[in-house]
Amino acid sequence: MIGKSKWGNYIGAPKVIDNALTAQSKNSFGDLDRKNIGGVHKIHYIQNYEKGDAVGGYSAVVAGQAVFTAQNSSVDTDFSYTVPAGVTSMSAVVISGGGGGGGNNGISGPGASAGAGGALSYGTFSTTPGATLTLRIGSGGTAGTQNTSGQSGGTSRISSGQNELLVAYGGNGGVSNTTSNTARTGGVGNQGTAASGGGNGGLGGGAYNNGSGSGGGGAAGYSGNGGNGQGSATSRTNGTGGSGAGGANINSQPPLASASGGGVGLYGEGASGSGNGGLGSVLGPASGVGSQTAASSSTSGSAGQASTFGGGGGSTEDDTSAPGHQGGSGGIRIIWGAGRSYPSTNTADV
Repeated sequence: MIGKSKWGNYIGAPKVIDNALTAQSKNSFGDLDRKNIGGVHKIHYIQNYEKGDAVGGYSAVVAGQAVFTAQNSSVDTDFSYTVPAGVTSMSAVVISGGGGGGGNNGISGPGASAGAGGALSYGTFSTTPGATLTLRIGSGGTAGTQNTSGQSGGTSRISSGQNELLVAYGGNGGVSNTTSNTARTGGVGNQGTAASGGGNGGLGGGAYNNGSGSGGGGAAGYSGNGGNGQGSATSRTNGTGGSGAGGANINSQPPLASASGGGVGLYGEGASGSGNGGLGSVLGPASGVGSQTAASSSTSGSAGQASTFGGGGGSTEDDTSAPGHQGGSGGIRIIWGAGRSYPSTNTADV
């Protein structure tokens, strides 16, 4: 067995090689006894292996990750990703976009319904090193205006050729200037040939006639559905299974950001959202790639923004001439390495 090594945090290499290289202060090795197979060590990365090594029960694949986001985007975003060398299995989570909330024209009477929450799917699947995966990040649904209804959130997916491995469908958009009290349905999760879990987005609150703006639905969780937004036909609920909370109904000019639903994180199942549009799972970085963003406020001339990932946008109260809130955009995170899998097994940064 001939190969090269370098220092780092790697998973699954045999302890005997670690000891031999460390004792001899060598950067390369020949045929070494591989009877003792270790677990997780701060050791040398063995770059080249014989075919029999995998049979021996260990792998030299470096634990890794890839994060794909399009924060606050109103257009679906496509990526192509090449499976790294040596990686034969991956685990991933996909979150769809939340629906945009309805707006109003300021004429007292008809209200607006809110956008529903985006969905979540996770699972583990086999891969071929060098193969290309096709990814789509679902956009947050465009906010409704004084004259047009909110748009549904975009669908997020990971595909290998024609095989859709993981799919999460976007939440429905809210309706502007309406007397209808129908709540908007959330996106559907736990979809795709590799899906093993995930939830549906929370309901977007139905329109209040001659009343408050309605709350957006919360993004789905890893083991539960998003919380429902408060509206004329629904009560606001907290998230479950790491999902986002539903937004509260707001009667203000302009509508406050708390009318939007909470988002869910990409780093595994964490705490569920609670309160008025509280974020969902917060396991992950506080800033940078893969971090969540809180809902932003709106003005009379511009739309607000729901929480990411996947929060549904809140709607505008009947006496205000203003857009609703744009739905929160979706996201995808892929991880690999021994003993790493969603929903919560060693899903943190490496």
